[in-house]
Amino acid sequence: MRAGVVIGLVSVLATLLIPGQALAQGRWDKLKPIPQGEEEVIGTAAGGKLYVLAGLGAFPGWEPKQIHYSYDPASHQWTKLPSLPEGIHHPGFAAVANKLYVIGGFLIARPAGGGLPAWVPTNSVWVFDITTNAWSKGPALPTARGALTATAVGTKIYAIGGARNPSYSTPELRPTVPVENLATNEVYDTQANTWSSARPMLTARNHHGAALIDGKIYVVGGRVGSTFIIGLSTNVSTNEAYDVAKDTWSSVLGVPTARSGVGVAVLNGRMHVLGGEAYLNDLVGTYRTHEAYDPRSNSWERLPPMPTPRHGLAVAEIGGKIYAVSGSNVAGGGGPHEGVNVNEVYDPK
Repeated sequence: MRAGVVIGLVSVLATLLIPGQALAQGRWDKLKPIPQGEEEVIGTAAGGKLYVLAGLGAFPGWEPKQIHYSYDPASHQWTKLPSLPEGIHHPGFAAVANKLYVIGGFLIARPAGGGLPAWVPTNSVWVFDITTNAWSKGPALPTARGALTATAVGTKIYAIGGARNPSYSTPELRPTVPVENLATNEVYDTQANTWSSARPMLTARNHHGAALIDGKIYVVGGRVGSTFIIGLSTNVSTNEAYDVAKDTWSSVLGVPTARSGVGVAVLNGRMHVLGGEAYLNDLVGTYRTHEAYDPRSNSWERLPPMPTPRHGLAVAEIGGKIYAVSGSNVAGGGGPHEGVNVNEVYDPK
């Protein structure tokens, strides 16, 4: 099946998942594209700007791109910044004050005798100072893993979930090999420059999204079985809330469209979940889907979908709007593809 057909079918399925609910108000607009579009980028906001990092070339090359750009919504200008020092993909990403933190992720291992590359979990922590435009090395993540989330709460960062190889002696991850999904919750104190452990989440998974609302971290969606969308993985709709002050987890209403590789942002007290990818029997595709969770009513609302379906995108809220940048419009295993350079903004008004 052609990729375009797949994408259309997935979008139709996503629309049917919440029957009887009309699209809410708000609109999407296209802005100045990022100069270098890639899949598996990460994004966060700091100082009124959007920062986009990392990126991974398509299979079978899987070439880490190490891109780093900032976008200023006020001037609509992109600025190229010093590259990520290490070829990491699928890390956690968070901002505290004037620093960006890139936590964990995967490296690429290439067999000496040739053959397909593999993913290797890393415990690297890289810190970028946006005032000096310089990178430095942070204290190692206690549990090496990739496809995790990193969520800033004050001056601390919570690194949650992810995956690694269960054999440990051979850390490489490959599409046909089961992985160990992690519920791990480790906390980085950026002032003390130390790591500590917190209560693990209820459902171990990878490729999920996370957001902070009113003292709770909501971890939504993701996949189990494998880090790769093809083969052994299954998307989940799970949504779990972590109370930071109490160090407790609880299950809340799951996302209507089970998906992984999503972008997440908080706007007006709600968690917005954008895009993602799926592998459903013979159906391989990406989502335009835009759903928002309100923790006050424990309910979901379907909102206007993104113009461009994609996964592995950079998403952040700035000035009451949500910016969704780059990613790939073809799911892993869905055929030849590369990253798109789109920059789309959602205005709820």
